[in-house]
Amino acid sequence: QTRLTLTGYIIDPLHPERNAAEILPALADEMEKGRDPHDATDPMGGRWILLLHRPGTGLLIPDSCGLRQAYYTRTADGSLFVASQPGLLQRVPGIRVGDGLLLDRFGPEPPVILPSGEMQVLRLLPNHRLDLVSGRSTRFWPRKPFSDITLEDGVARSSVLFQRQLAAVAGRYDLACTLTAGFDSRIMLSALRGIVKWIRFYVNRHIYHPDN
Repeated sequence: QTRLTLTGYIIDPLHPERNAAEILPALADEMEKGRDPHDATDPMGGRWILLLHRPGTGLLIPDSCGLRQAYYTRTADGSLFVASQPGLLQRVPGIRVGDGLLLDRFGPEPPVILPSGEMQVLRLLPNHRLDLVSGRSTRFWPRKPFSDITLEDGVARSSVLFQRQLAAVAGRYDLACTLTAGFDSRIMLSALRGIVKWIRFYVNRHIYHPDN
């Protein structure tokens, strides 16, 4: 049986109306039917970490950009600890972090205990998942060879996802959007066209510029 635990927030641009309580069972059902966890979560936006629980298996799966960070270490008895901030690991009995600071390293190998007795703390890299049994992190993308697409096709695909992600977020939160004369603001206005009534817009007035 597949169980998922969420930390952070997750949005589904393919189903903008779904909240987290609806997204997780749908994802678990897909994975239970044999779909790869990363294929199932590829479209998902937000800032999140999923803990996947299966008999004899445990995986920590972050959002594709690694926006929700994770730091991990292993104690002398083999226990693996994961935290959103490295300083939190210092609160675990038996964990010694050198001089009270993070020994920050990047890499796929499991964390080790240094000869000094201090624990090595690793940061989970973006585009990597963590095996909660072995303590090893592995890259999960790309999973198949790249294929060429035209610029027009790329814009069409990404713009639909972007618009639906904004619609999903606007359905949950009160959003505000800053406006300038720049290209980014024009893109945002275009993407928000269908939900503009839910958005609060504002401009920044520079104290050294006249009102006009």
